[in-house]
Amino acid sequence: MRDQPTEIGLRIAKLRSELRLSRERFGEPLGIKGTKVQDIERGRQKPTADVLAQIQDCYRPNPKWLLEGVGEIFLAPGQEPAEVMEPRAWLYSAKKAVRDPVMQARAGGKLERYKTAERLVAELLDTAELKPNPLLHESLKMLAFEGAKTETLMLLLRGVTEQVRIGETK
Repeated sequence: MRDQPTEIGLRIAKLRSELRLSRERFGEPLGIKGTKVQDIERGRQKPTADVLAQIQDCYRPNPKWLLEGVGEIFLAPGQEPAEVMEPRAWLYSAKKAVRDPVMQARAGGKLERYKTAERLVAELLDTAELKPNPLLHESLKMLAFEGAKTETLMLLLRGVTEQVRIGETK
């Protein structure tokens, strides 16, 4: 029996093709293997809400096109997904943003590198005496994980601290 590709599976295949990525390369930042991308494209599996949200985060397709097949494949430069589709209709949450980088590091066999980035950020935050929200904390860890220099992270922290200070005085 042959697989019947789903509409969303076909759109994901088209997006991947437009980006000129192999299934492996497309799935890497999503924390999934190329075989799973193939299964989604061919209709053997449906993409989870998390996978769809990660596709939106990583590749920035038009969410209305991705979910419904309406409009252009990609958002216009400077256009945000919320301008095309209501945010609650999309699949974001702070909890997901905090959880996904660890899952991606595990999937890529880079958990030790992620833990090193985590330690570096913890030391920087102690030095800066700053308690960021979970999303900022995770963002700093991902920057460190991706190889951002300590000086860059400190500069970013100083900017955030200054912004917070300005917000408190208003």
